[in-house]
Amino acid sequence: MILLCSPVLQSGKDYMGRIISVILIVAGAAMILVAGGIFAYNRLFDQNAGQAAKELLDQTMEDFGFELPPLWEMVYVPPPKEPDSAPPEETPEQSAAPLIRVSPEKLYVSLDEIPDENEEALTEGDASEPTGEQKYQPPEYTVIGILSIPALGVRLPVIGECTDELLKISCCRLSGVVTDRPNRLVIAGHRISSHFGGLESLSIGDQIAFTNMEGETFYYGLTEITDVDAEGGADVLAATGWDITLLTCKTDRSMRAMVRFAQI
Repeated sequence: MILLCSPVLQSGKDYMGRIISVILIVAGAAMILVAGGIFAYNRLFDQNAGQAAKELLDQTMEDFGFELPPLWEMVYVPPPKEPDSAPPEETPEQSAAPLIRVSPEKLYVSLDEIPDENEEALTEGDASEPTGEQKYQPPEYTVIGILSIPALGVRLPVIGECTDELLKISCCRLSGVVTDRPNRLVIAGHRISSHFGGLESLSIGDQIAFTNMEGETFYYGLTEITDVDAEGGADVLAATGWDITLLTCKTDRSMRAMVRFAQI
């Protein structure tokens, strides 16, 4: 009897093995398709964001009538020192109080208080009942400067406000002010190659440049790369000792990569 049942049992095991193999193959194929879809979405998002930033950069430079040198030239080289040279006299224009280009009530924003575009639409929109189909209105914003990162081959306009919609266009001011030059300025950007995707590959001493809307360029050297908690990092961001801080997300969404720069 045992001999008669053995072929049946073996046949059943083979059948179950084939079913399990098919299930694993289908599951693997599904995972590959999902991964491919995510990769394609991220690549498309990166391309769209890069194109949006380039268009805004070109429009900004055209509107304000100045040009910037190639990225590889955007590196500070100290001028040769002249012996016994007297310090330059301060002109009235230099001694005058600089104009602050952002509203004082928005100097500092906690990381967990970045406004949501849906909330903005409710608070800023018409309180009456909508009639008919409403067309999409692009977000309004002001460019406060141009950020150049030669080591990454990236040049981006810096938008004066920070929302999810604006971050899809370019990097945004999260806190701090811009007078004639940045003052404890925190700039946030997406972790994509066309924006801030390569920040953590920078090294101590790497330079960035910030050009204000008067066409004046200031240079900054990297002094610190660290991580900050996404929910409770406001005090860290507001700490003194740095002129510009660049901020982007990490693979672990609960943390942010924070790169600090001091003026050269």
